[in-house]
Amino acid sequence: MKSIKIIFVTLGALIVVVIFLVVIGVPAQVVASSLSRQLEASTGLRLKNIGFAKLAILPELGLTLEDVSVEDAASGQPVFSTRRARSGIALDSLLRGQIRVTDIALSGSTVYLGRWKGGLTRRSPTAQPGEGAAARSENFARMFTVEQLTADDCTVILDNGRDRTELRLDSVRLAATLSPSQDRLSAKFEARSGPNAVQLSATLASPALLLEEKPVRVEATIEPSGAWQSRATIAGNLQVAGPVIKMDGIQGTFDRGRVVGSLSVSFARAKPFVDMDLDVERLDLTDVTPVARTPRAAAPQPAAGGGTADVGRDGGWSNHAIAFGGLRLFESNARIAAREIVLDKVHLGPANLEATLLDDNLSVVLKRSDLYGGQGTGELSVDATQQTPRLALRLDVSGVNGLAILTDAANFSYVDGRGTAKFDLKSTGESPLAIVSSVEGTASFLFQDGELRGLNVPGMLRSVLETILSGWQTNASDRTKFSTFSASFRIKDGQARTDDVRFAGPLVRITATGTANLVDQTLDFRLEPKLVASVGAQGSGADAAGIGVPVLAKGKWSNPQIYADLPDILSNPAAALGKLRAGDKGLPGMLGGGGAENWMKRLDEMIGGREGGGLGERLKQFQIPR
Repeated sequence: MKSIKIIFVTLGALIVVVIFLVVIGVPAQVVASSLSRQLEASTGLRLKNIGFAKLAILPELGLTLEDVSVEDAASGQPVFSTRRARSGIALDSLLRGQIRVTDIALSGSTVYLGRWKGGLTRRSPTAQPGEGAAARSENFARMFTVEQLTADDCTVILDNGRDRTELRLDSVRLAATLSPSQDRLSAKFEARSGPNAVQLSATLASPALLLEEKPVRVEATIEPSGAWQSRATIAGNLQVAGPVIKMDGIQGTFDRGRVVGSLSVSFARAKPFVDMDLDVERLDLTDVTPVARTPRAAAPQPAAGGGTADVGRDGGWSNHAIAFGGLRLFESNARIAAREIVLDKVHLGPANLEATLLDDNLSVVLKRSDLYGGQGTGELSVDATQQTPRLALRLDVSGVNGLAILTDAANFSYVDGRGTAKFDLKSTGESPLAIVSSVEGTASFLFQDGELRGLNVPGMLRSVLETILSGWQTNASDRTKFSTFSASFRIKDGQARTDDVRFAGPLVRITATGTANLVDQTLDFRLEPKLVASVGAQGSGADAAGIGVPVLAKGKWSNPQIYADLPDILSNPAAALGKLRAGDKGLPGMLGGGGAENWMKRLDEMIGGREGGGLGERLKQFQIPR
C-alpha cells in the first residue's frame, strides 16, 4: 500500500512537472534526468525512462506518457512501469492557482511490491520541520487533487526480493472517483490470481484526512471467487501513520457470520507485517487448506445379491503443488476467536487460533477447544525456509463422540463410543501426495463403551469360514458391543504399522497386527478372533478360546478381501474351506460336532439373540480347553 501510494503521488507530480516543461519546450529525456534526481533524493526511487511524451491543450490540458519505468535506486530492481499513462488537468484550475487533475488513466502497468528497499527521507529525531515547510506541504495537498483514477490490464507482483518467490495479481482493474465536494471517495478493485479472483468495493469519507494521518471511515465489500468464496462486508476506521496502514473498530459480516476486531499492515520492515485480532462467528478453512479434502474410505453400500459394492475412493491424493511459497512473502501475527471453525465436514468450536509467521516459519496453535462433545488441542508448523517445506502436526483429542467425528473426518460410520486420540507426525513435501508419502511419527486411539455399528462380527467370522468375503459385510441393524477398542501405530514413509490392536466385547475378543498404507489406502491385517466364556471374563486370556483360524483383511480400505488364513485359500478356496468345514479341526473341546460352520452359527445365534433360552444355559454347552 505504501509503495502504491508513493507511486501514484510520484506519477501525479511527474505529470504536472512534465506538462510545464513540455510547454516551454524541454525534451522528455531532460525531464526524466531532472525528475530522477529529485525522486531519488526524496524517496529512494529513480525514474529510469520516459519513452514518449505528448501534450494536448484543448479541450483540456492533457499529457500522454508511454513506456515509463521507475526503479529502486539502491538495488536497481524495477518498482513500477506502465505502457501508457494519460492525465488531464482543468485549465480553469490553473488560473485559480490550483492543480485539479480531472483524471489519470493507466494501461498495461506493473507494480512490484517488496522490491523497494528505500523509503521517504526521514528527518533526524532532533530535527523539527519549520513552520514554513509544514505550511507549504499543507498548501500543496490542498491545491493538488485527483478526481478520477483508472487502471486497466495491470499486474501487481508481491516479491520477497530474495529467491524470486512471488504472488501475482493479474487482470487488475481499478476505478476510483472523488466526489465534487471531495468528502467521499468511491473505489472498485478487481484482480485475479490463477483460478482465484477478488472484487473489492469501498467508500471512504473525507479521504483528504489520510494525508494528515488522521482516521477516516471506510466501508468495504469483498467478493472472492475460486478457492475462498466467503463474502465479507466490513466497516471501520482507516488510518495511514507513516509506513503503517491500520483499521480499527472493524465490524461486519464474514462467511455468513459476525466479525469484529482490528487489522494493521506495516511496511517498515523488509517484508510486510500483518497484525490481526479478530472475533468471528464462523471460519471455513476448507477451500484454502489444500489437504482438507482428502480421499477417504467410503462407507460400504449394499450390493445386489448381498455383500457390499465397491464405492472406491474419491480420486486419491493430489499431486498438485501447494503454494507454500506465499509464506515467504510476508510476516504475521494473528489471533482469531471463532464460535465455529469448519474444515471440510469437521466442525469444532468455540475455538481459539493463534498463528505466527516469522522468518518463513508458520506456527498455528489450536488452544483447548470444544470438539464433538470433547476437547481438542494441537499445533501445526510449516518450515518454508527450504525449497521443500517441512511440516509437523501435534493433535490431542479426548472425550469425543467417536461416531460423529469419524463420520465427518473420514466418512467411517462403524465405530461408536467415547474416543481419545493422539497424533505426533512430521513430513516433507510440496503436494498432498508427497506429504502423505513421507509422513512419519506415532498415532494412537482408544474407544470405550461403544459398539461397531452395521457389523455383526460373529456373523462375519462364520462367513469367513465358509467363503472369501469381498468387503465389509454390513447391515444397518447389526451391532457388536465392545468395552475397549484401541491401537497404536508407528508411521514411516506413509506406512502405519501396529501390533497391538485390541477389541474386547462381551463375548468376543480380537487382537490384530498389520499395516495401513496411507498412500494407496490399503490394508494388510491379520486378526486373531477369540470366544469369551463369560460376560465378566472378557479381559482374561485364560477364559478365551480361539476359533483356530486367523483371519486376513487385505485390499482397499473401502472394500478389502476378508478370508481365513488357510494354505492355498486364494488359489483353491473350495478345497481349503472344505477341509475346515469337514470337522472340528482347530476347535478342540466343542460338544456336538458339526464342524466350524455349526459352531460359529450357534455363536452368532446366541450373540444376535435369535435362539431361545438364557445366555448362561448356552454357555454351558461349551467346554473350554484346559
